[in-house]
Amino acid sequence: MLMNLGKMAICMAVCYLPYFFVFRKYTFFTLNRWYLLSSLVVSLLIPFIHVKTTHADGFNRKISIEEMRETGAIIVNILVPTKHAAIDWLLVIQGIYWVVAAVLAIRLLFTLNLILHKAARYGSTINGQRIVYQRSGHNSSFFNIIFMDVDGLTTDEQQTILAHEQAHVRLGHSADNLFTAVLKVIFWFNPFIYLMANSLKQTHEFEVDALIAAKQNPKTYAGLLYKMSVCDQLQLLNQFSSGGLKSRVNMLFKNKTNANRKLQYIVALLLIGIFSSGFILDGRTMTVRLPQVGRVLLHSFTKPGPAATSAFRMSKAVHLPIAKRDNTPAPRRSDVTKDTTRVNAWANDSTYVDVEKGITHLYGDAHVTYGGIQITAGYIRINKTNGTIFAKHAKIENLEPSFKENALTADSLTFNLKTRRAITFNATEVQ
Repeated sequence: MLMNLGKMAICMAVCYLPYFFVFRKYTFFTLNRWYLLSSLVVSLLIPFIHVKTTHADGFNRKISIEEMRETGAIIVNILVPTKHAAIDWLLVIQGIYWVVAAVLAIRLLFTLNLILHKAARYGSTINGQRIVYQRSGHNSSFFNIIFMDVDGLTTDEQQTILAHEQAHVRLGHSADNLFTAVLKVIFWFNPFIYLMANSLKQTHEFEVDALIAAKQNPKTYAGLLYKMSVCDQLQLLNQFSSGGLKSRVNMLFKNKTNANRKLQYIVALLLIGIFSSGFILDGRTMTVRLPQVGRVLLHSFTKPGPAATSAFRMSKAVHLPIAKRDNTPAPRRSDVTKDTTRVNAWANDSTYVDVEKGITHLYGDAHVTYGGIQITAGYIRINKTNGTIFAKHAKIENLEPSFKENALTADSLTFNLKTRRAITFNATEVQ
């Protein structure tokens, strides 16, 4: 969960940067609004979009490193006793996250209840809209509810403010505010969600100001904005004089941005798409150097060394029987030498081979068979340089049915193909 939240936060940051440095200066208010909303939606969806690339020769599903004659292997189990339970910091962080999110969710529900209670108790329906006259010092709207404070205002000023709030209602700006308020509960740790929410509210005001100023004198309207300036704001409300008063007045008198600059939004979307591909691609296509990979791994594993003695203090040792020798002649292949050992590896999720480092990564329900031994794990790394196999959350068992009682599960496993020994940590025997 934390990984996905982190990906979403990074995507929000990348999407917000073009707006902050370029687009917020333009007078494309409606386009800016939809850019910010789309950025938030895309940021939420990207971690859940996975595009699996196709590896040459079926490499993302099964890798036959070499075909060799079966040999024996010894599994040595090392139990690491835990004297004191270590603090699971990941669990602590998750707990803090949920506590803060719960508090913010309660506050949001309280705010919603306060708005709806005021509308139901003090409001009156006029032309299909709920109008609430109050002495709160601010004029605002929330969906079809309009809060009005008419003290000290002329009739024309009241009509201007009402038209302003009705424009917010007509354009559906309250839906945007509610959406960002929910995202603040989920991403309370991410500063960019606050920046994007504030920018979106400011864009709402720019959009409505442009509509109102087109129907009356911009100077008169700017004077009304200064007159009605307030400090107390609620995040869910579209407030008449919120959204950066100085910026709003400046935008009223700013020249219209050249329409050709709308092309910059397309460029930004292309750059964001290129960046996002790093999150949605689950593999890498390899078509040129696959034969070389097979040869490199072949030379690394063809000469198993003598069995080594361990210098570790053993609290328990479990020996899996030596696998039977297969004396049948090995099939002749151009890339396989005679009298060698069979190692097969595959994964149901994805597989990636780093040719330069000679390392094969297997993700999601990964399997490795070596002689009569099978290793199943969530993640497996085969290192051709030192001839080892590393596995996390692994299960080790003999493929012979008569030896199933000697199966092991381990938090981590390091299997040495040369010494034919596997060291497992925090392992338990499966009966």
